[in-house]
Amino acid sequence: MLQLIFTIVILFSILGILIWAYTENRELGKTHTRNISALENEIAINYGQVNFRKQHLEKYQFMQYNLQEVLVPQPKIKL
Repeated sequence: MLQLIFTIVILFSILGILIWAYTENRELGKTHTRNISALENEIAINYGQVNFRKQHLEKYQFMQYNLQEVLVPQPKIKL
């Protein structure tokens, strides 16, 4: 009789540990999925910003604007 009670206690303990491990694993999976989704969203936003800046840099005419800045008279400089 004692052996039967001991076996039942062991079985319920193992079952409890398995249920606990399953729920913990499931929660970790949900947390991981949320983190990955947030990171992918941030990457998409950053990618959009990089493309936006790249497009505007390609439109900017460095030689034209820099020459205009250089050719501004500077009366303070005495040669």
